[in-house]
Amino acid sequence: MDSKNFFRQFQKPLLFLMGVILVWGIYSYRQMYTSLFPEVTFPKITLIADNGQQTVDRMMVTVTKPLESALKRVKGVTVVRSSTSRGSCVISAYFN
Repeated sequence: MDSKNFFRQFQKPLLFLMGVILVWGIYSYRQMYTSLFPEVTFPKITLIADNGQQTVDRMMVTVTKPLESALKRVKGVTVVRSSTSRGSCVISAYFN
């Protein structure tokens, strides 16, 4: 028996089986949870500022300190940490 004759002979049972699988798949899809990951709020933000080739001392006075003071005034911020290097600074703010 070749495959052509097999599919012709069992055409109706195969269509029924495919229909059952399709209906089961649709039902399963509707029962799945809507999100894969839980709702998460991250208690930390990181701010990166780049100012070309400015020296560390100048960067600290003109960029890092003003940004730190602004972040400290944000409601809910508990800790502010920063790292300054030549021409850039990275500031992390931790929330409740």
